[in-house]
Order: sequence, then C-alpha cells, then structure tokens
Amino acid sequence: MYISPLLRPASLAVALLGAFAPATTPLAVAAETRGAGQLAPAATSTPAATSSGELARIPIPDTVPATLPDAFSCVLRVRRTMTDGSTMQQSLRFCVDNANVRIEYGYPNSERIMLINARDKRGYLLNLAEKTYYQGPVNPGVLSMAMLLPPARKTWKMAGRETVQDVNCDILSSVEPRQNSTPTVLRFWRDRETWFPVRYVDEVNNSMIEWVEYKIAPQSPDLFVPPAGYRLDASKKPDF
Repeated sequence: MYISPLLRPASLAVALLGAFAPATTPLAVAAETRGAGQLAPAATSTPAATSSGELARIPIPDTVPATLPDAFSCVLRVRRTMTDGSTMQQSLRFCVDNANVRIEYGYPNSERIMLINARDKRGYLLNLAEKTYYQGPVNPGVLSMAMLLPPARKTWKMAGRETVQDVNCDILSSVEPRQNSTPTVLRFWRDRETWFPVRYVDEVNNSMIEWVEYKIAPQSPDLFVPPAGYRLDASKKPDF
C-alpha cells in the first residue's frame, strides 16, 4: 500500500517512534483460539456484539490482535525513552469515519492538522497559526486503519490479563528472533470485550503507545474539510 510522505516515519507518531511496522494489511482482526494461549488467523468474518453495537471483523491474511470501529475518535499518546535517558512524548488525535481521516498533531495544542476526504478524493494539510491549507489529490483508502493497529504477526500469543486505564485487558506478547541482534519483543493490551487497542510496548525500541479518550460515533463531515475562513496556499502540493 502506498503511504503518503506525510504519514511516513518522519511524521506519524506510531512510525516516528519505531513502535509499529509500516502498515501493509487492511483493517481486520484475527479470531482468538480461546483457552489455547495463542491466536489463530480468521477464516471468516465474525461480528462481535458490544455495548457500542456490531463491529465488523474482516478476514485477513495474517494475525492482527485487535480491531477498531468504522467511525470513532481517539487520542494516541506516544512515548519513547532515548539512549541518553531522555523521553520523547507526543499525542495525536484521530477522527475516523470509514475512509475519512483527520489527524491532529501535537494534540491538544495542535498547530498542524491533516485531513483525508474520501468523497472529494483530496487531502488537506492545515496550518492553524496562519489559517491556510495545502491540498492535493489522494486515493481513498490510502490511510488504512491498519496503521492504528499493532503489526500483523503469527507469533502473537496470550500472555495474561490486566486492568489498564480501568479497562479489563488481554495481554498478548510476540517474540521474534533477529539475526545477530536482540530479539524483537512486543507486548500488547486490548480491551477484552471490544478488542480495541489499549496499550502497545516495543521493548527493543523502549517505546509505548496508549489509545485513550475513545468516542465511538459517526464523525461530522465538517471535520474532513478546511474550516471556513482558511485560505488555500497553492505554493505547495502535498504528496498524499
């Protein structure tokens, strides 16, 4: 899947901190083999009833241990401990409604917002300080929600249960050897009821991501277009 330079590791926090591999699979979730201590790839779509309604779980070619609803907002809190002991932190707010996506960088004091509008097949980059925006064409679906989920791996296994952020969670772990290097060790907490992501830890890169402030509801169409009063800056054409 083509990923816009705006979403490559330099700007998307999940990639910026090295916590997630680049997304190459569609939004989906695997079917869990209950009580077996491991995950099995989904063979068919299995809807799961929750307090928020029915969540469509789509078959996938590999194992992804979580899912997300079609329309929601949430905040990703990203933290990484650097080799000198310092800590880098950032928060991003995502608003998603099917193929429409809004990313607010540096939330809640965002100065830059990116919009993907599937209907108009356009992407927008807003500069809040100057009340201007750049725009460019974009293919709907280029922002797969897989980018908001842990990477697909066949090595995910159940590792226990824990309450995180007042949410009853399954804990999953994945350990994969790397030639002449430290094994990749990942740990992931998901809501036991909804399978929504809650926390993700990459022990090799000393990074952690937390999903907070979930609001599951259709998003206003106004969130995916430049606000009234913003001026088009035609000097640049973002490559979405």
